[in-house]
Amino acid sequence: TVAFLKNNSKEFFIKYLNVDIFFSYNRTKYIVMISSSFDDNEEEEKPNCVVVQNFLLEVFTNKEARTHFESLFANYQPINFTYLPSFSRVIVAFQTLENAKLAQLELHGKNINEKCLKVYMKELPKKLGSTYLALPKAEKLFLISPPSSPPVGWEPVEEPIPVVNYDLISAVAHLEIPGKPVELVSQTSLTPSIVVVGCEDPISRTGKSMISMSAVPPEELQTKRPPLKN
Repeated sequence: TVAFLKNNSKEFFIKYLNVDIFFSYNRTKYIVMISSSFDDNEEEEKPNCVVVQNFLLEVFTNKEARTHFESLFANYQPINFTYLPSFSRVIVAFQTLENAKLAQLELHGKNINEKCLKVYMKELPKKLGSTYLALPKAEKLFLISPPSSPPVGWEPVEEPIPVVNYDLISAVAHLEIPGKPVELVSQTSLTPSIVVVGCEDPISRTGKSMISMSAVPPEELQTKRPPLKN
């Protein structure tokens, strides 16, 4: 879309450009809006709204100021005014896109009550892919109810036979005989042998066998509470 000011420009566009021309007379000059066929699809996606800012904030509170503000857009066939006091903006909707463009061209930069009016075309939000979230990959999503449903290509794995170290079991069995040496690792030309001798039951100085702490009943290990002081 091209827009500019020039007197007597209608014949130039009709003669040299195959386009549709929309004229609006403003201060003895033509405001020419060109809408060619190559951007028809782009024009359909644009909304017929403008965003207005930099005006007196009395528009949000004073009825007379609001009426005067809406009268500025009366010549462009407005449909609705949406007031946004939190953002100091007003969104004006028109019947056609041409009216919205014409209002933006003629009112942008206009001095109203010592305020330079700012009028911009409202843009649609950009579409970034799909509007829905993608489903997660069902890597471990199996049915719980029978029959089970393993993934495609799954094959059962046979468990190996448990490994039993008979040498270790035999060595541990020999350790149960106290005082008897047991050879765990045989001697080679490079390494010595490893021999373990099981300990006998310990004997105290009095000649009595000592009792293992694990064999003492729990009640014999209890400590008496000290007497309470009055």
